[in-house]
Amino acid sequence: MIRNALDSVFIRRYDALSRRNAMERLRVLERHDGKPLAQSLRRQADGYAREVLGSKAYAPWLYVYAKGRGEFIEGWIPDNFFARVVIPNVNGVLRYMASLKTFTSAVLESTSIPDVGYVIDGRFYGRGYRPMTKDAVREVIFSRGDEVVVKRDDSAGGRDVFFVRADEFDPDVLLHDAPNAVVQWRVDHHPLFTELSGAEGSNLRLLTVRLPDGSLEVRHAALRFGTPDARIYGHGGGFHALVDHETGHFLERYIASDWRLIDRIPDGSRPLGSGLIPGYEAARSTCLALHARVPHIGVIGWDVMIDADEHPWVVEWNARHPAAYGGETFRGPLFRGLGWESLRPTRRTWLY
Repeated sequence: MIRNALDSVFIRRYDALSRRNAMERLRVLERHDGKPLAQSLRRQADGYAREVLGSKAYAPWLYVYAKGRGEFIEGWIPDNFFARVVIPNVNGVLRYMASLKTFTSAVLESTSIPDVGYVIDGRFYGRGYRPMTKDAVREVIFSRGDEVVVKRDDSAGGRDVFFVRADEFDPDVLLHDAPNAVVQWRVDHHPLFTELSGAEGSNLRLLTVRLPDGSLEVRHAALRFGTPDARIYGHGGGFHALVDHETGHFLERYIASDWRLIDRIPDGSRPLGSGLIPGYEAARSTCLALHARVPHIGVIGWDVMIDADEHPWVVEWNARHPAAYGGETFRGPLFRGLGWESLRPTRRTWLY
């Protein structure tokens, strides 16, 4: 009884919040051309939500996708359906694991993860989770450069992430500020990305999925740029460069923070063009290989930084809600052939 009540409360609250977010996006898209969503598209979305997905509560994100594309396409996965139906079904309880940044290397041991140290329960550890004394910390974590990135457990979207310089480092301050955190060396992105954006800290977001036969595939790719005043993507919005996930070529358009499609970032040095992302194939192969280490999980979002040598560095992974609504709007349907539209909510969805 209590679990069912919690499920009911969670579903109503989550869908209400999701509807509000979707309708805000829809209004933004409608302002671009001054036209409301066509009633015919709204009716198609309502019918698809009820008849295929099981509830009209999933219709608002279908409105967004349809307005963004100017047509209705069967196979779209609304964001609230993705979050509270697909993810609990295909990722299960393991979806929480990726939120623990200090746990990543325990699961995904790889030389392409730039971890140099950890703070776990107020204690210092090096790679391989070897305990360290305070006296040894400085030498270990600054072994690759004079600045590191600290990410607290459960950080996301640029929150709870900060930089520490060697000349300002104090181990006691770090223990106080981040008693559970991963420390990564600072990865400098490929010079091309600075040319395109004028900012630093871009990352490539890849979505990998497990197919019905157990094989793995990349279904979405976008290069994400922060604003010039932010050192990482996620602070103050940014831009998504549309990417052909099969070839790694740019698709000549960015998605701006207001969801306009533009060919260059304001004050950027040149248009995006249709060239190949440096290091794309290495990034794709790396993420597929890492996903193969956890076949229990059906969909994973990977954040990859690509350096000047075109080497990919996996700086984040997300199995709890690797949001795909932007990709669905402008490149979707992303998840055709997976059977996800026939999934239905699992019990205890309030644990999301």
